[in-house]
Parts: sequence; C-alpha cells; structure tokens
Amino acid sequence: MARCSECQKEISDPKTESCLLDVIQIDDVFYHRSTFHFQEPSGRCLHCGIVHGKVHHFGCDVEQCPKCGLQVIGCGCVNDDNVGLFFISAVEGEEVKKPRYPRAHPPMLCVQEIPKEQRSDSGDLYGVFDLNFSAFHRGLSGVVLSRATIFSASRLMEAVKWGIERAREKLTV
Repeated sequence: MARCSECQKEISDPKTESCLLDVIQIDDVFYHRSTFHFQEPSGRCLHCGIVHGKVHHFGCDVEQCPKCGLQVIGCGCVNDDNVGLFFISAVEGEEVKKPRYPRAHPPMLCVQEIPKEQRSDSGDLYGVFDLNFSAFHRGLSGVVLSRATIFSASRLMEAVKWGIERAREKLTV
C-alpha cells in the first residue's frame, strides 16, 4: 500500500478522504490547494483516491497548481526550492490566496434539456453545459458533443446546432 509522502496517510485506504496539508506556499505566497477533479461514479479521484471536494495527495497528476492553474506535477511553479505544505491553522494571520481554476483538461460539452425550474424567460428547452464544471454532471442524459477544446465560436455554434438536432430526433422517435 502506498502512503502520501507529505501527510503519511494510506492513499488506497477507503477511510482516507483527503490529504491533511491544505495550504501550499509557492515563492513566499500561500495558496489554498486545489480540490477539483472529474466526478467519478465512486466520488473519488481515480489517481489519489481522495473524496470529491477534498485536497489531493501531493504529487497527484490531477491536482492543479493554484498559482498558474496547470497540472502541479508539470507546471514549473512547484519545485523543491520554493514549496512548502502546511495545515491552514499553521499559517493563521497570513493571507492565503484562492487557487486559479483555468482548464487543465479540455471541456466536455453536451446538450441537455434544461430543468423547468432553471429555464429562462426565453423558454429555451436545451442548453450547452460543460460536464467538467457543471452541476448537471450527475444523472446526465444529454448528448456529448466534444471532448476536444472548441477553438472558435462558430465551431461551438455548429456543435450546438448538431446537438440540438440530435436531441430533437430522440424526442420525435
């Protein structure tokens, strides 16, 4: 069984929900560590086993750098000379910045029927949602459009139109 090199918790133990060290210091600036990961059916990160919404074990390849937003294992902000990991209580009185959350992974867009209580006055029945960041990721029955990054608005609109047509086809069958 593997142990986290920083908090010494057993990574594969189902009782381990989070790494204990929730603040990272990069170049004398304190940041809250990233808690984001793709929602898996088990509710745990596939790489380090933490529960969704908790802090990754240091070195997990899913953890995002709070300074630049890229993956912490390859961004270049974090190295042995400029990093320290701390409990939040240990940095009391210090300003602790929130992490940045740009896209470390490409968006996964889908067209899905908008729940009645969330529809706007326009009466739109369908919307485009990003599965990675949306609250609609549970019980999703929409049409997945793309796992690749959409580079232009015109390509996005083409994908949306295609997705809406597919959704309408499903409804008329």
